[in-house]
Parts: sequence; structure tokens; C-alpha cells
Amino acid sequence: METQFVEPLAVEAWDAWFRWRHQGELRDLTVDSTWSRVADAIAVVEGDAAAIWSQRFADAFTDWQLLPDERLLCHAGTDLPLQLDGAPSAVLNAAAFVRAPLGAQPRLDRDRLHSAAALAVRLLDDALLSAPATAPGLRIGLIGVADALARLGLPYDSDPGRRQAREIVAALAEGCLWGATALAAERGGRKLEGSAPRWHARETPSELIADALRWGIRHLELTAVASQPRLAVFANNVANALDPTIGRELIPRYAALDGLLPAHGAGAIRLRVQPTKTGLATQAPAGTLATVAARAQIALRAEVQPWIDAPIDYPLPALKPPDRFTREHCVALAQRSGLPSPRWQLIDSTTPLPGA
Repeated sequence: METQFVEPLAVEAWDAWFRWRHQGELRDLTVDSTWSRVADAIAVVEGDAAAIWSQRFADAFTDWQLLPDERLLCHAGTDLPLQLDGAPSAVLNAAAFVRAPLGAQPRLDRDRLHSAAALAVRLLDDALLSAPATAPGLRIGLIGVADALARLGLPYDSDPGRRQAREIVAALAEGCLWGATALAAERGGRKLEGSAPRWHARETPSELIADALRWGIRHLELTAVASQPRLAVFANNVANALDPTIGRELIPRYAALDGLLPAHGAGAIRLRVQPTKTGLATQAPAGTLATVAARAQIALRAEVQPWIDAPIDYPLPALKPPDRFTREHCVALAQRSGLPSPRWQLIDSTTPLPGA
């Protein structure tokens, strides 16, 4: 199976950020070369099973289900040392788990999402065996949530949309716990009886809780939703993290990333924004940043926060600075929902705006 690019922007992002060059010579001839390089380098710690796990990692990459830490994409399997400052991260692309069989309604393939989350835990644990991180835990999050809702025909700012987002995040959390428990049984883990109430509150299956109490878990902190704009662009330009889609009408979509692209050879490669060719995101009644209020973004974050280990605290994207009323209203809503006080970031600026 070969990786399918449907966005020219994504090809440019790969070439600019993640394609391996050595002394000006291309080493990653295709994006599948990048996947194989990263998967082989990480799976080497699996010993006799390295080839099996490398293929599983690469298959998940190829289908855009799982994207590893940017540092792994850039350095794993190259002549550069792999250093993991902070905790290692990975993201699942929620849009990749929406299935639309011929003649049937689109649906979320929860089982595949669950399995991909468990695979992400193993991927990062393998990476840690090669290059220990400077912070504990893992940070496994999401991109493409708004795209998944659009493909399912669910408005971003609606109760059904928020319930579906919660189902996506619940599958992520459950899959990560399953993966961390399986690894604890295999490699050793930490006994954490005090975590049972949290797992019960998340409606975790009782069998999984029993296994976690028996074997412990490999990592205490597993899930974190943070801004991942580069990985979102790379994954065929899906929405960043939990954000709404930006929309065709906004040019450029990721102006904030201009100037962050490294120079290769004669000069810097710049992103050229082009409208999506998939047609999927624009056919469903999902909102875009131009029409979705900031309160809707906070409401969706509040819906999924109980299943995420780390606070959801990255800035809210905005087209223009929010007025005083919007700031105060959003701060109050976040406080009632148990979320950190919101900050904003204009999509054409790399500098976050302060909260109220």
C-alpha cells in the first residue's frame, strides 16, 4: 500500500519539514521512504519482532491514521541524534477513521481508532527505549476532529457533534490505556490502584480496569490534546487538534507557518495554499472558523476534557482579536467547565493573544 496525497499543500509540508536530506542529497525519495525510515528506526528495540512492528507502524502511517512526533519524523533513522526534550508525542487523525461503505451512512470505526491508540503507545514506548525523554509520560492527541464530524454530517457546534467528539476521545483514551496495560504486562509497569475512580468515571470497560489494576500501566500520563499545525497540514491538511476547519474562503489558511519553513538547497520552500480536492469536508454541514463562535470551541473542549489526562490549554484560533465581551464570556464559560482560562491566536500570527 502506498501513501495517498490528496493535497498539494501536504506534499510541500512533507518536503519542507520531514523529508531527510544529507549534505544536500535526498535520502527520502518518497513519503513512504520517510515512513519506513522512522518505523524501522523505532522498531529496532523489538528484537526478533522488529520487522513485524515496523510494518505495523508503517501501515498506520501510510493510512494517515497515526503520525509520530515531529522529532521522530525529522531525526529517527537519520545521521542526526534523536533527542526527546520533554515527553514524546503522537497524534491520531480522527478523519482517517470515518468509513463510508458504498450505499451506507458514514460511521466512525471505533475499533480501528482504539487499536491505533494502543499502537501509538507502543510506538512512543519503543522510541523512549532508544532515546529517553526529559519529561515523564506520553502525549497522544488528535488532529482532524472537525473533518471527522464533517464527514459524518454532524455540525461542529451542535450537541450531536460534541457527543461524537466525546466518543472519538473516549476511544482514544481507552485504546491508550489498553496499550499501556498490555505493555506493563510485557515490560513492567506501575501499580496505580488510586486511578480506578478516574477510569470508572470515563466509563472504561471493567475488564480493562481489572487488567490495569493487575498489571499496572506502563505510563501514568497518556493523552494530551495540543496544537499540531504542521502534522495537520502534513496529514492532507486536516483541521488542527480540536479546532474547526479553516475553510476554503480564507487565504492563506496557515499563514502563521510561513517563515517557519527551513531552507533546502537554493532557497526556502513556502506553502502555497490551494483549496481541498477531497470535497468531503465541504459537503457536510460542518462549521468553519469563520462561522463557529469561540464559545463553541470551548464547549467542545469541555465535552472531551474528562477523557484527556493533560489540561487542554492551547490557544483558540481566531480570524481577528476577540472583543471584550467575547473574552469575558469565554473566560466565564471555561471556568464553569473546568478548563484553563482561554487564550487566542490569530491564524496569520505566531504570537498568542493574552486572555481576558
